Amino acid sequence: MKHQAKHIVLILSFLFSLSLGAIGIEFKELSLDNAITLAEQENKAIFVDFYTNWCAPCKKLASTVFTDERLGGLFTANFISIRIDGDAKEAMFLKEKFNITAYPTMLFLDKNGEAHRKLIGYRTANELMNSTNSLITNAPLANYRSSFKNGNRTPSFVCSYLQELKFNHLPTELIAKTYLNSTSINLKSKFDLQIIIEAKIHYESEISLNLFKNVDVYYLENEDLVAELIQQIILNKYKEAFENRNSDMLAYFLPKVIDAFRKTIDNEVSMDNFTDKLNELFRIEIRGLRYKSSKTTV
Repeated sequence: MKHQAKHIVLILSFLFSLSLGAIGIEFKELSLDNAITLAEQENKAIFVDFYTNWCAPCKKLASTVFTDERLGGLFTANFISIRIDGDAKEAMFLKEKFNITAYPTMLFLDKNGEAHRKLIGYRTANELMNSTNSLITNAPLANYRSSFKNGNRTPSFVCSYLQELKFNHLPTELIAKTYLNSTSINLKSKFDLQIIIEAKIHYESEISLNLFKNVDVYYLENEDLVAELIQQIILNKYKEAFENRNSDMLAYFLPKVIDAFRKTIDNEVSMDNFTDKLNELFRIEIRGLRYKSSKTTV
């Protein structure tokens, strides 16, 4: 009997040790503000899992990936980990701040709450491990951010910075606009054109007006980038008109589609379908702009 009891104790001890080793990622029940405070105290980064209760990949991530003991060790040593329900009222501000549009979305923040990487969608344990290790060991985004903050406005550097942000699914518009507001712009430079595209400038902006006025000259220098930029500027204005159901605004920019647009005001027409129509007319529009600018000089 004693021998049997000893075996039972050993088996239970073994199972208990296994359960301790397979804890996985330990999520703390903290708000992001409190997580930032704790991260500063412990000199760690922050990991945020945005999920919803109806999201199947979120449930799979929680049950099969976050429980991986390898991730548990890695994340315990380097991160304060929290989970945020995307449907909760208090999550609205954070979803807007970090542009959370799909679930699951995993964010890696520094101890100040600045985003360094965004992973959208399900990841296996190995994929999450590799992505996390590359962030910890390389941290290129931190170097870009520090150099930009210290005043580096070299166009090629800013383009590389924006590419790193896009690779990590992070917003680029603010950095691009900061660059545009802090230096003179050369519309013949491929780097400046790429940065302007990321800035999503308005139709009425000084850069847009200059571009439209002299588009034929700039078009010859960087045909593809200039065409992409003009299309972006025009389509964004059309989308604004469509979203606001503003036929007068649309008529100002493209009279040829106004009749078709008015027929869709009370109907279920998707933005994609509307954008397709605008794309069909884009080449006509840019040819007109080029013709007008050919009559002027820069």
